[in-house]
Amino acid sequence: MEKQPAKNIIECSDSEFKTISEMIYLGDWMINSGRLPEVIIKKYYNIKRKFLALCKKRMLALQPDKKDDLRDIDCFFYDLTEEHISHYSDDIFYIILSKKLAEFQFPVDNLRDRETLIKGYFFQKIAQEEYLKELETNHLSNVKIAVPDLMEKQEQAVHDLKKKFL
Repeated sequence: MEKQPAKNIIECSDSEFKTISEMIYLGDWMINSGRLPEVIIKKYYNIKRKFLALCKKRMLALQPDKKDDLRDIDCFFYDLTEEHISHYSDDIFYIILSKKLAEFQFPVDNLRDRETLIKGYFFQKIAQEEYLKELETNHLSNVKIAVPDLMEKQEQAVHDLKKKFL
């Protein structure tokens, strides 16, 4: 006789179960939302499907009057997590955009000299911080940074590092 694998059971309250469900939904959304259906990472998608089906069953048992609300469990969880998704999307978008703008403005790919490379990375880091401040203040409507200000900040940072380590 073949031995059956043990089932994993997590003891949790209804509130904790809902939170776990949201986390699973958000995890799959973070990993697969930007992918085309043919290239999604199926192991995360499949676990989400399996868990949301279990969640729907448990929620219907607890609240049979919610049957219409739970018809499309994906929409139900999207609505529950929309605020988290929105904040995540905005934050990540600005971080990535500020990093890309700084890398474009101060490319370091062809720099071989160690000191020049370090200065280039400082320029990028300072530029990214300035772009991020501008994006957070003005969103996408009016983003400007002054390159001379960056040069001064970068020179000061190099001076401070040399003083500290040399």
